[in-house]
Amino acid sequence: MTREEQLKYYRDYNATKRPNSSEYHKENYATNKDKILAQKKQYNINNAEKVKAQKRANYLKNVVKNLATKKEYRENNKGKVNALSKMRKVNKINRTPKWTSELDVWMMKEIYVLATLRTKLTGVKWHVDHIIPLQGEFVSGLHTPFNMQVIPAIKNIKKGNTYEF
Repeated sequence: MTREEQLKYYRDYNATKRPNSSEYHKENYATNKDKILAQKKQYNINNAEKVKAQKRANYLKNVVKNLATKKEYRENNKGKVNALSKMRKVNKINRTPKWTSELDVWMMKEIYVLATLRTKLTGVKWHVDHIIPLQGEFVSGLHTPFNMQVIPAIKNIKKGNTYEF
C-alpha cells in the first residue's frame, strides 16, 4: 500500500467512524471543563519556560495585529481607558506622602526629564519605574524620588506590577 493510499484510507475511516470534530470537542469540553482546565493549568506550571517562549514567539509573530487590536480597543472603550488612567493618577496622588518637600517634587520631575532625555539620546524607550509598585499585589510603595528609577521600557514592562527582591 502506497503512502497516498494509506492517507486516503485514514481520511475515509475518520470521516465515517469519528464524530464531527468541532462538535465532539465542544461537547467534550462542556462535560469535562473542570478537568480540562486543571490539566491545562498543570501543564502550564510544569512547562512554564516552554509556554512563556511560545507566547513570546506568537506575540512577535503577530505584533502588528496585536497593536492594531489594542488601538481599536482603546478607541472603542474610551470610557474604560479614561477611567483606568484617572484611577492611576489618583492612586499616584494618594501614594504621595504629605511630608514630600519641594526638593522631592523637583527631584521627581528631574527623573521624568532624565527618562525623556535618555530616550532621545539612545533611541531606546526609557520609563520611570517605581521600585516598589504603587499598586503591588503583596506590597505597595510610595510616590517619592527614593522609590523611583529610570530603566529601559522593555525591562519595566517585563517587571510589571511586581517587586523584585
